[in-house]
Amino acid sequence: LVLSTWKPPLRIAATNFDPEAREAAKQLREKLFFFGGDLSSQEDIPESGPHHGPEYSRGIRQAVADVWRNNQDRLVTVLGHSEDKVYNLNMATHKFCGALPGDGWSGNFESAVFAGCIPVIINDGVLMPFENILNFSHFSVRVAEADVPNLVDILEAIDATRVSAMQDSLAAVRSRFVFQVPLLDHKGESPTSHDPLEPHKGHPDAFTTIMEFFRYKKSRANVEVPPISSHEPRAQLSSDHKEVHLFQRQVAQTRLRTSRVQERLLRRKRNAGV
Repeated sequence: LVLSTWKPPLRIAATNFDPEAREAAKQLREKLFFFGGDLSSQEDIPESGPHHGPEYSRGIRQAVADVWRNNQDRLVTVLGHSEDKVYNLNMATHKFCGALPGDGWSGNFESAVFAGCIPVIINDGVLMPFENILNFSHFSVRVAEADVPNLVDILEAIDATRVSAMQDSLAAVRSRFVFQVPLLDHKGESPTSHDPLEPHKGHPDAFTTIMEFFRYKKSRANVEVPPISSHEPRAQLSSDHKEVHLFQRQVAQTRLRTSRVQERLLRRKRNAGV
């Protein structure tokens, strides 16, 4: 089981849970493919370090940059590190975003998921988070490392109807990559009146997905976990619905108890003048 990486709540956009906003966002995605980040210090690409050498990213990021940088004619953008505003704008204006390995690990897959940009996975033989649970073919594209020179042809062959369906499926499973934890600052207080995770409430999150996986494995010993349909965000791993509903209530009760404990701790800190 490969776990999703944790992302700060303030970096998770909320638009994908608003159907109207999501449809409007689709119209902004006029460009095809984007990747930004460490490119092993490629020449002529600013801020593309700090890594050097062919071993970084197993040469995958370098191959993408070598073939597709400066290729605006085919609506491809490959950048080094950029300011958050530039990075987020590119995530919002491209249909597909690269999910490429870094120094053995990278969180750009989750960044693409949260931005509503269809992840393009180029990482032969390596599972993405929850890939053996969710049906990734519904909301992502996997391209073989040897096919990097054909990347744009592969993506352009996906018709607009399929792209739109994949974007909807991505929105349906998006909450499963979010760890719904309280947003608190170093004083144990909320730094903002707006909860950026509010749109995810009531949807299964990463914690739920992990527990469903283990519960299924316990009830189906030595049996592979079947993919969850990305069109069914509340898809159950167990055929026994009563068992699943009981488990979901137990998860909700545990979260409620945790929240109450945190509230008591905050009150004690305030009363103590901390």
